[in-house]
Amino acid sequence: MDQRPGTPSLPFRRLAVPAAVAAACAVCAHVSTQGARRRATRDVADERRRIARELHDGLAQDLAFLAQQADALAARADGPPAAADMAVAAHRALAGARAAIGTLRGPADEPLAEAIARAAGDAATRWGAAVRADVDAGVELAGPAREAVLGIVSEAAHNAAVHGRPREVHVELRAAPALRLCVRDDGVGFDPGVDRPGHHGLTGMRERAAAVGGALEIRSGEGHGTQVVVMLA
Repeated sequence: MDQRPGTPSLPFRRLAVPAAVAAACAVCAHVSTQGARRRATRDVADERRRIARELHDGLAQDLAFLAQQADALAARADGPPAAADMAVAAHRALAGARAAIGTLRGPADEPLAEAIARAAGDAATRWGAAVRADVDAGVELAGPAREAVLGIVSEAAHNAAVHGRPREVHVELRAAPALRLCVRDDGVGFDPGVDRPGHHGLTGMRERAAAVGGALEIRSGEGHGTQVVVMLA
């Protein structure tokens, strides 16, 4: 049988057709896999947000009430001796719940700068304080160090907004000369040397910093706002 010039031979065509079908199937499988991954990612994000809502509307509200009542008991002259310890435990649990809620609300691969801004905003803006976050470019933390920083930011911003009544809460994370976190506000301030009811969250922040090898310092004065400074190893 004569074959026109330029026409592929029959054996070649018999090989080419299955190869083309296989390539098309591979493309379809790749597209299908990408679609499945996008749906899975979306489903995971939706579930994270649902859990965050349930924690916020349930557990966090109950812990906030318990912390408030424990503070009131600790402030009473005739209060039970264990009231102060109860208040510390309640504030520690509340800070942990807030940190978990903040983590769940953001995407799993959220950059640290965005996570810090969101954690501070969630804690402070509901009380009418503006939030500004300033994080050095390229700074990222993982695991316990990241959780500690976000927990401290959340608790410090909440304390500032509730107790300090500031116009603004400013969060900074600097990489040089050492990793340094600072949460400061322009509120009424307080005397850090005086044990005051309602400030048991400071203990929890110190414990978070120490757990990752850091040290926390409170700088404040009445009428001069407050700074929470954490030096991280």
